[in-house]
Amino acid sequence: MFQIPPGCECRSMSSTSSPRLRNERAAPSPAGPAPMIANVVGSCACTVASDMVSSNIPARRRAVDNNVFGRRSRRSTPADTHATIWDTLSHRRSAMRRTRFSTLDVPPPRALSHWERSISRELFDANMRPFSSDAMVATCVVQRVGDVGAMSFDSDAMTLDRTHELVRDDPKASIYVSAVTSGTATYFDGDATHVAPAGSVLVYSPQRPYHIAFSNGFRQLFLDVPAELLALPDDCAAVFSSKQLRAPAAAELSAAIERDGSDAAVAAPTQRFVRALSNTLDDAGGRDYATLARRAVDRLYGDPDVGARDIAAEVAVSARHLSRVLANEGTSLGRLLTDRRVREALRLIESTNRTIGDIAVTSGFQGPTQLARAVRAATAETPTGRRRSVRRAGHHHGR
Repeated sequence: MFQIPPGCECRSMSSTSSPRLRNERAAPSPAGPAPMIANVVGSCACTVASDMVSSNIPARRRAVDNNVFGRRSRRSTPADTHATIWDTLSHRRSAMRRTRFSTLDVPPPRALSHWERSISRELFDANMRPFSSDAMVATCVVQRVGDVGAMSFDSDAMTLDRTHELVRDDPKASIYVSAVTSGTATYFDGDATHVAPAGSVLVYSPQRPYHIAFSNGFRQLFLDVPAELLALPDDCAAVFSSKQLRAPAAAELSAAIERDGSDAAVAAPTQRFVRALSNTLDDAGGRDYATLARRAVDRLYGDPDVGARDIAAEVAVSARHLSRVLANEGTSLGRLLTDRRVREALRLIESTNRTIGDIAVTSGFQGPTQLARAVRAATAETPTGRRRSVRRAGHHHGR
């Protein structure tokens, strides 16, 4: 699970009513450019260390190239990556689709069902409920550029639920990105709660159930981005803010979606916003590298030839940067590997009659000597002594 990255700060903002939307209900105005993200960051700030950027970005961009675009070379440059992102987002007229829908256009009793059907048709399945007993007021413009969906969205206070059943019946290999421009979004997935005030970016996965509550006067720029393109884990959930997502990238895309522009007028801003988002995830530590490293260790510890560089490659980040991330948590890649191997060795020593040599190989040690040193460091006992003491304790307990 992602946490708010170090150096990022999100400050709360009071909810406001939505007079603009209610005025529109009485007198809808013609569609036109609306600077939804004139100041995305506002009162939020993100500080990034320069050495983090230099070590992290190239490794992740190589992963993006290899995973998404099928490239074999590990020498891609930022320019190469931006070019391939552009290729992925490159507008084909058959792939471009723009849709606008609003509850202002339907009778109040049918507003909620109309909104749910429209969101389901254009983006994803979810259960929605307004907080107010009044008719729901919401407006949305969706623009698709290839596999990327971009949406400008504003609404009264409401909740959105993606249940276990919807996750099962409507699978999405995507990452959802909400750049909150007004109001507050509160995300909850059963494990953690993330509050995203105006100026924050909420990054989450539709592959797990979640609940989001939107305040009155809520506005956002929402993106549905292929998960591979951002090289993020399936169970991501993060809230952060970044100056890289302030105008012009976000404001430009928002305005392009709001107005009836040409294909290129939307495709190019989409490319620039996804590029800024990718850079922001790198800079702000948007990926939980420590958790990903532990998962990689759990998968690979049994191979005695696996070392720190292999784990870093599995996480798609440089070993140097991953070492710094883990050092901030008081550990290291070598320590993670050794601890995991010792845990497995102790489990086998205490619960089986397998030889110490066999256990050493199974647990990922080079041999019984290395295993004995690690077990002694962890328990102050030899492997054989550990087996005897555990069984002796079990024998006395059985009496």
